[in-house]
Amino acid sequence: MPGPFSGAKSRNPARALANLQYLPPAQNFVPATVDIFSGTGSYPITGTARASGVPCLVSGNWMAGHRQAVSAADAHTHVMLLDPSIEIRDPYRGNAQATGITVDAIRTNGEGLPTLTSPWRFVVISFLSVVPGIGRRKVVVLDQRNNYSASVLLKDTFTDTALTLLDGGSAHVMDVGAGWTVNPGGNLQVNPSLQLDLVIGTAPSRCWAESGRSDVSSASVDVQSLAANGAGLAMRISDQNNSIEFRLSTSTGRIIKRNAGAETVLATQNVSLNSGTKHTVACVLSGSSLTGTFDGANILTATDSFNSTVTKHGCVQLTDAGSAYAKLANFVVNQ
Repeated sequence: MPGPFSGAKSRNPARALANLQYLPPAQNFVPATVDIFSGTGSYPITGTARASGVPCLVSGNWMAGHRQAVSAADAHTHVMLLDPSIEIRDPYRGNAQATGITVDAIRTNGEGLPTLTSPWRFVVISFLSVVPGIGRRKVVVLDQRNNYSASVLLKDTFTDTALTLLDGGSAHVMDVGAGWTVNPGGNLQVNPSLQLDLVIGTAPSRCWAESGRSDVSSASVDVQSLAANGAGLAMRISDQNNSIEFRLSTSTGRIIKRNAGAETVLATQNVSLNSGTKHTVACVLSGSSLTGTFDGANILTATDSFNSTVTKHGCVQLTDAGSAYAKLANFVVNQ
């Protein structure tokens, strides 16, 4: 395959970009390579790259916020130049075509990004153009979507309009993740304090999202307004009846296996905590090894291979309908 800038007429062909209208200045482009994935437009991206190590030039943040009046969802954070032969799939709906469902995700290599900056971007639109001094190139407009490290699989700070439901017609959008599923009969919403809240009068609720990985180096959630009923993490959850849960209440911290709705306590520790206080539930999953911590201490360990290949993780809130329950905040799962 020819290089991305073969046939250029200048020793430094990027300089020619300075005179091309609407493209970033030449000094904003850096040489890099990209891996191209077929995705759904949501982070995290799973699967194998469709093309790897593709040479390119990629810009910085020159186009951030461009064309906001057209669509507030289009951030347009980066511009990339590729050889015209490289296949790029974008969601553009020209001539009333349906939106594409396999929007490409681009992972960049060689930019020198800090470790806390995500190397992933999503394709907004692509087109062919003749770049002066370089020749015919594929121009790809990209959207970074978030600044979280690529090691973050799922994240939600529950920032949204108050009373937005976690799933449904006006579903809440995660910081990182394709979206939440809530068990039938349960109902969860975002409250004005940026917390995950049960809708009063509904059943105990579990929610989960696809992470792409069953093992995680760390996962955590803040249990706010701690209650006598347990709340915390629901990991490797295939549905509301099958999961590994790390629950904290005012009296106990536990690791619990739910198999077809039947619960087995794998590890437990008595605690004495005040109702209404804030505490952090965290865990590590590595094969059959399960480790839970509460406020960075009170370490519990267990060994169980149940649901060991399941890649969905989330939260659990227990209550009798209408009774006191904990609220959750700051959910994150790391690779």
